[in-house]
Amino acid sequence: MNETPSAEQLAALINFSVDAVLLVDIGGVIGWANPATASVLGCGPGDVIGLRVRDLVEPQDQAAWQDLVRELFDHPEAAQTGTFRCRHRDGTIRWTEAVARNLLVEPSVGAIVVQYRGITERRRAEDALRAAEAKYRGLVEQSLVGVYILQNDRLIYVNPKGADILGYGQQELLDLPWAFALLHEQDRALVIDQLSRLDGAERANLQLTLRGVRKDGAVVQVEALCSVTEFNGQPAILATVTDISVRVKLEDQLRQAQKMEAVGRLAGGIAHDFNNLLAAIRGNAELMSHRVKKNPAMAAEVGEILHAADRAASLTRQLLAFSRKQVLQPVALDVNEIVSSVSRMARRLIGTGVQLRQQLTPTLSQVLADPAQIEQVLLNLIVNARDAMPSGGMITVETAEVRLEADSPEMLQAGLAPGRFVLLAVSDNGIGMDQATQARIFEPFFTTKETGRGTGLGLATVYGIIRQTGGAISVVSDRGRGASFRVYLPAVTGERLDS
Repeated sequence: MNETPSAEQLAALINFSVDAVLLVDIGGVIGWANPATASVLGCGPGDVIGLRVRDLVEPQDQAAWQDLVRELFDHPEAAQTGTFRCRHRDGTIRWTEAVARNLLVEPSVGAIVVQYRGITERRRAEDALRAAEAKYRGLVEQSLVGVYILQNDRLIYVNPKGADILGYGQQELLDLPWAFALLHEQDRALVIDQLSRLDGAERANLQLTLRGVRKDGAVVQVEALCSVTEFNGQPAILATVTDISVRVKLEDQLRQAQKMEAVGRLAGGIAHDFNNLLAAIRGNAELMSHRVKKNPAMAAEVGEILHAADRAASLTRQLLAFSRKQVLQPVALDVNEIVSSVSRMARRLIGTGVQLRQQLTPTLSQVLADPAQIEQVLLNLIVNARDAMPSGGMITVETAEVRLEADSPEMLQAGLAPGRFVLLAVSDNGIGMDQATQARIFEPFFTTKETGRGTGLGLATVYGIIRQTGGAISVVSDRGRGASFRVYLPAVTGERLDS
C-alpha cells in the first residue's frame, strides 16, 4: 500500500511542473508557490507568497472565482475547475485554467492546492476559430444562393435561402425525405444516380439542372453545383442551388417571340404573293361577270368566284396584320370610345346567353393607334371570349391606366421601354386554357376549335396589330377558370382626356 507523500516530497514533485502550483490556507492566503508561477502568472514565488489567491484574478472574473471557492468547501471531495484571466508582469492579460483541490485535512498537505495552466494561446485559437465559424456561417446564412448539406441520404443542413426557394421553413425541410418530397418525380432517379457517383476523387463535383417542388406544389427550376465535403467528421455532399425559374421563363418567352417573328415574316411573304394571285383571279372574274350578265346560271357561278376571292382577301389582310406589314393610319384616340362603339355591335354577335359588362376608367390618356385596328382587336377578343363560353357566361371589358416597369413580364416579353400604358382587358369565365395552349395561342392557324369553325388567325391578328402599334399583350388563364387577355397600349405622353 502506497504511503501518502509528505509535504516535502509533494513540493519536490511539483517544483518540476510546468504549471503554476500554489498552496493556500483556509483564509485564501498563499503560503507556497513553485517556480513555474513566474512564467504562468508573471510573478515569482516570492511575489505571490502572502497574497490572497483571489488577488491574482482579474476583477471581471472575481465572481466566477468565488463560485469555485464555494463549491470547493461545499464538496471537498471533488476538484473544481475554472478558467480565469490573470494580469502578467508585462501588463498583458493571460488566460489560465485553474484546478483547485481541498486538501486541508490531508496531514501531508494541510492546504488548498491551486494549479494554474496557461491557456492563452489555446483561447486565442478557440476565439479565432469561433470568429471564423461565425463569419462563414454568417456568409452562408445570408447568402442569396441556397445551401444544402446531405449526409447518409438525409438533409442535415439548409440555409434560409435554400428554405425560401422551396417555400418551407428550415426545420420543416430537415424533417422531410428530401428526394421524394423536394425533387420533381421525373428528375428523382437521375439526381440520385448522379449524386451516388460522387466519390471526392475522380469525380469530386457535378452540376445539375433540375426541377424542385415547392411546398405549395409549384415547380421551380434550379441549377445545383454539388461537391463532396466533410461535415462533423463524416463525408457529406454540399449543394449550392440557384433559382433559375425567371431566367427559364424569359428564355421561353424569347424563343416564342423569335418563333412568332419568323412565322410573321413567312405569313407576310405568303400574303403578298397570294394577294397578287387574288388580284388576277378577281380581275378576270370581274371581266367574266360583264360577259355573262345575260346567263343567270353562269353569272351566279362567277359571283361565287368573286365572293370566294373576297373571303381569301380578308384572310390575307389578317395575315398582313399579324406580320405587321399593313399600312397604318394612327391617330390619338380614346380607348373608352372604341369600347363603347364596339360593345354596341358586339352585343348582337354574342347572343342572349352571354352578358357583356364594361368597367371603364373615366379619364384615360390617349393612345396613338389606328381606330379600325383597335376595333378589330377588341371585337376579336370579345368573339373569342364568347366561343370559350358555350353554355353562356359573362364577358368583362375593362380599361385602366397603368405604369409598367422594365422588369414586368409584359415589358420583358415585348422588349418595350417602361412607362405609362392604357390597359384594355377582355375577361371571361369560360373553359380557360392550360399552359400548353397558352404557349401557342398567338400562333397563326393554331386553334382549339373543331374543323370548320375557325381559321386560327383571330388571336394571331390581334398579336400582330398590338405589336405593330408598339404595345404588348398577355394572357392569364387556368383550365376551368376562364381567361383574361390584357392589351397594353403606350399612352400619349402629356395628353390626358381630362386636361
